[in-house]
Amino acid sequence: VRTECIVVFNGSEYHAPAIAWTQAQPRTRCVVMDGADKSGATYIGRALVTSEFFCYLDDDDELLPGALEQRVRIMRERPDLDCVATNGYYVQGNATRLLFEQAQLLQQSCYIQSLLNSRNWLASCGGLFRTATIKMSFFQNLPRHREWTVVAFRIAASQKVHFEDIATFRVHSSPDSQSKKDSYVDAGVDIFEDLKRYTSDEHHIHLLRHRQAAAYRTMCSHYRLRRNFGAAWRAY
Repeated sequence: VRTECIVVFNGSEYHAPAIAWTQAQPRTRCVVMDGADKSGATYIGRALVTSEFFCYLDDDDELLPGALEQRVRIMRERPDLDCVATNGYYVQGNATRLLFEQAQLLQQSCYIQSLLNSRNWLASCGGLFRTATIKMSFFQNLPRHREWTVVAFRIAASQKVHFEDIATFRVHSSPDSQSKKDSYVDAGVDIFEDLKRYTSDEHHIHLLRHRQAAAYRTMCSHYRLRRNFGAAWRAY
């Protein structure tokens, strides 16, 4: 495949040599945002897409050799698909594990149901999207964290999705990753208000309410263990 890279820098501080190096690369467009806004960067990246397909890659993750070729082949063979998601590896220290050991369960249970069961099959670097049908609106007004659960739900609610059980990426866990922040735990509650707007199915809404209640309990435990009892009590 022939790729064009759209690199969006977002943060409170920047490494000038890294920006200069990126700007000098062939077939690369570079945007430097004024401040940290991960969701805004996701939206800007989508807004600049001009190719037939697009995907994402965070700065601490990697695509495996042949990843894009395999995804594009599936999309070419299945013109009815709007999004193909793939399996991958989660790396933490010296340990590496496959993200989905029983990928067939995702396919059997319907992709919306998998999300309702707290199994997000769309890793940030694990999907390929058809530009003509996965519009900018799917990436608009995303939450600060857990945005890929929201994107997956929005897409699965109206578009044709397929999960292919091939490993095409590695996600690396780091001590300062976004998932370690208090605000990431808080977002576990907030995203359900967004998800409710994308379904009118009463069964789905019922499950979302239960998931939101469980997220409040998780938030309560998180803050209690950190001895932030005011935040724990509010969550309770």
